[in-house]
Amino acid sequence: MNLAETLKEKVLIEYPDNKEYLDNTNNILNYLDKNLETVLDAYRLDLADGTNRHTKMMISNHYAGNRRQKNQLRLQTELWMHEEIFNLFCKSNSFNSVEQLHLDSLFDLWKVTFENDSADHSYLDTLTLNRTSYSKFEKTDLDQITKTQILNAANGITPSLASNYHYRVDVLPANVKEAMQPYMHGTFEGITQETKDAFEKNWLAKSMDEWRNEGICFNHQFHAPLVLAYSMPVPTDGSHRTWKQHEFPTSKDATFIALGTNMWNVICKVEELGLNSCCLKAYNPKALEQIDVQTDETMPEGWKWEPFIFLCIGKGIDAKGDHRKYKPNGIVNSLNFQVK
Repeated sequence: MNLAETLKEKVLIEYPDNKEYLDNTNNILNYLDKNLETVLDAYRLDLADGTNRHTKMMISNHYAGNRRQKNQLRLQTELWMHEEIFNLFCKSNSFNSVEQLHLDSLFDLWKVTFENDSADHSYLDTLTLNRTSYSKFEKTDLDQITKTQILNAANGITPSLASNYHYRVDVLPANVKEAMQPYMHGTFEGITQETKDAFEKNWLAKSMDEWRNEGICFNHQFHAPLVLAYSMPVPTDGSHRTWKQHEFPTSKDATFIALGTNMWNVICKVEELGLNSCCLKAYNPKALEQIDVQTDETMPEGWKWEPFIFLCIGKGIDAKGDHRKYKPNGIVNSLNFQVK
């Protein structure tokens, strides 16, 4: 009998045919089917690397922004399962004393998590590991104090060159959002041109579910109560040429980096305030044709401001499904630099 079969047998003994909502036997078995291999993989990877990163990432699958994802199971039930997983894993392998000590420290991360009903990481660890993008938000407006705190975060994190970075952050007005809304969508692979044309001609002709089945991907996050537009200069002739130093002194590459730093700082503030966010870049270019961006700044001839990416902010309801997948592959020290 392998480890998975042994665990399922233990579940059936400990929770025989429980049909109650909490600790339903089928829910526990489904939990094991979904999580067992990734929990074991995290142990193996951390043991091989001498780290705890993979186990922390697994814990982040249970706590998105410190909010527990498996409310149909009691905490003590999840802890019991992880104790059984850990004990059987250790018994089925011949670990030396150093390896066993490291594994004990990894299991302690799970134990502390369930006993405290919270992921026990630093604020930045928690944010980095657990942050989730949300596709849908509550409709409740944000109060002015909250908006001011968020905008202050956006206004104060352009490092080094301050406003010499060529991007701007603005709250998108409600009437502008309404005008752009019909075009704030993406498309799934395989969509036909006929469907694209029909949707643009009259997006109210069918229900959202019908359009989705035909390949339209709705960006519900654009309905968030606060949407920040991150704008950059673009040529007025519609070309994609980059700017020259005499037009804008700071390079476009440096500006992209600064914009990303700014957005991350805003996201940190948003999470600190107990809110959530989602970036939005995939939309129909016709959305931008519905609006005009004015400024008191003197722009170089042939250039104008245009939104590049949006940050949608509010109290999240539905997390984006692809953002909760466990991603164990690291990006640190993965390249080999050598002298030619």
